[in-house]
Amino acid sequence: MLKKLLLIVTTLVVMILFTACSEKDSTSNDGDTLEPPVLAQTPDEVIAFPDSASLLNYQMTQVEYEDEMVDAYGLAQFAEVDRDFIEEIEFDYEIVADDGYSPRPGGNPELTWEQFQTGYLLPTKKFRTYFPSADIATAYNVKWAKDLNLYRTVVVVDAEGTHIPFQIGSIDTVSVYHQAGNGNFYTDPGFELSEFISEYVTENPEDFEYHLTASNAETEIFNWEDIQAAYWLTTQNKAVFLNDDGTEFHSSFKHLIKIELM
Repeated sequence: MLKKLLLIVTTLVVMILFTACSEKDSTSNDGDTLEPPVLAQTPDEVIAFPDSASLLNYQMTQVEYEDEMVDAYGLAQFAEVDRDFIEEIEFDYEIVADDGYSPRPGGNPELTWEQFQTGYLLPTKKFRTYFPSADIATAYNVKWAKDLNLYRTVVVVDAEGTHIPFQIGSIDTVSVYHQAGNGNFYTDPGFELSEFISEYVTENPEDFEYHLTASNAETEIFNWEDIQAAYWLTTQNKAVFLNDDGTEFHSSFKHLIKIELM
């Protein structure tokens, strides 16, 4: 009798523990967990690394690599764009090897411009990229570097100060009918600017104002109603603020790189 009672109690305890564990597991996979923005699958621009002969057209220096001084070429010079806006800071950077290797599948996100510009190309060390900073993972030291994939990115800074990158190429576009500054009407691909303010950023967007920054350091503050009425035109690289008939109620905002919740 005692053995039967002990068996029943043991069975009940195991069942309770199993049920509790199952419930705990299910709460982390119930579909309510907010996911960060997805990555774009197609780069906005592709820049080929120069070959050994073409490197003569670039500035060389020397850096220490594995206890020896080696020839090195700063990566920033391969992506510089001479325009009024500092266009290179509008992108994140993926380094792709000749065999197709990329840090991305290993969970290493694209490098920001601030990170990318600290790196070098070492032609005598298997034509690898190299980042001296210990803050940048060695996965970005890519051997036989072939291409730079550039992804147009807008960083959203939420109320806690977390930087959340949105790659524009990952967002579906629609046809946006709008009036341009010359008074004529056009149709361009774009999406609602509010796509950048997803539930992952905040579940209460109406509680904030939005501080927009362009790559030339121009800034402006908009309220939530303005953001809801705005569209990002992907081929025009600007946000337009539209009435229902497509006319603009505010001048466009070009070369957006950051939105801060205030």
